[in-house]
Amino acid sequence: MTSRMVRSTLIMLSGEKKTQPTLASYWQTSSPEGSRYEANCLGDNNTNESAEVYKKLWSMIDKREPDECWPWLGSRDGNNARFMFNWKRYIPRRLLWEQVHGPIPVGGKIVHVCSSCLCCNPLHLKLTLTWQERFWSRVDKCGPDDCWEWTGRVTNNGYGTFNMNHNFYYAHRVSYVMAHREIPFVDGKTLCVCHQCDNKLCVNPSHLFVGTHADNMQDCVDKGRHGYLIGRGEFNGSCKLTDDQIEQIRVLGCKMSQRELSRMFGVTQSHIWRILHFQCRDKGSSYVSRIKGESAVSCV
Repeated sequence: MTSRMVRSTLIMLSGEKKTQPTLASYWQTSSPEGSRYEANCLGDNNTNESAEVYKKLWSMIDKREPDECWPWLGSRDGNNARFMFNWKRYIPRRLLWEQVHGPIPVGGKIVHVCSSCLCCNPLHLKLTLTWQERFWSRVDKCGPDDCWEWTGRVTNNGYGTFNMNHNFYYAHRVSYVMAHREIPFVDGKTLCVCHQCDNKLCVNPSHLFVGTHADNMQDCVDKGRHGYLIGRGEFNGSCKLTDDQIEQIRVLGCKMSQRELSRMFGVTQSHIWRILHFQCRDKGSSYVSRIKGESAVSCV
């Protein structure tokens, strides 16, 4: 998967795409699936209707051996089983779980432990955790002041991602929303969630702060993590001269010709000229100010 595909998949908490729910809406609703599953339980129905629902439900299941999958024979919605009764829509696996184990906890989700999405064997069903519990189960918590690193899925750019109802969010943004309930808006756009610890996998709320994109880029530059600074000087993969050689060239510039220096160090004469006139390898070099003073004195 390319970085462009990853960026398009990770829609971060903005209203730019109406089909993408925000994390604040997930927090306000007790269930990560929202109203999608509210009508899939029979807790509010009378006993007679519940009996009729389960009678029709079992008539659409091919019961086999206890350890085998019991295929669904009714209607489908893609690869998932669907069930209609009195113009109400139900999900068979949730009805079966309720009949065997009782009411499903708020925020609970029923998944298959087998490989068949159409299996209706109650022994092949499992109740998953709430989305908050699923999130923290993927976090390696240490001390309160230490980094809490994400152990789940990680993108190509090094950030953790968390899946809620088939939508992917950055893990550190989810952690911030759980701690502060929402990410502020500025000019109709959500702010960036930045790391004080510079650890992309850290989801410790005490290590996170919000800021604009400009604040985030400035913080990146101040901490020396921006590519403009990392790729300069001898840290650049295409660099041919070390900082010590640059210093030696500027010291010898008043004693030797540029052609002699170019032959000595294996670079072009024009490059030697740029080095001597501080048009390259100037900003960010630790010895620049000292060499400028020495060169000025030696060339007098």
